[in-house]
Amino acid sequence: MRRGIVLGLSLTLAAPNFSSLDTPLLVLGALAFVTGLMFVMVGLLAEMLVRIYHESQGKATYVVKEMPPVEQPERDRERVAPGR
Repeated sequence: MRRGIVLGLSLTLAAPNFSSLDTPLLVLGALAFVTGLMFVMVGLLAEMLVRIYHESQGKATYVVKEMPPVEQPERDRERVAPGR
C-alpha cells in the first residue's frame, strides 16, 4: 500500500502534466475487458442452448458407432513378483 502511494506521488511530481486519460491504453484495456466478458457470456449461452436442444429432442450428446473389442486377461499366465 505504501509503495503504491509513493509511486503515485513520485509520478505526479516527476510529470505533473501527464494524465493516463490522454493515452489510448485506458480505452483499449476497457475494450479488451468488455470483449472478453462478451466472449464468456456467448460461450455460456451457447452451452445452455446445446443442452436444451439435446434434452428436448431426447437425443444423446454423442453416439458411439462402434466399440473396440475388449481384451480378456489371460488367467493361466504365470504371476511373477516384481524384482525377480
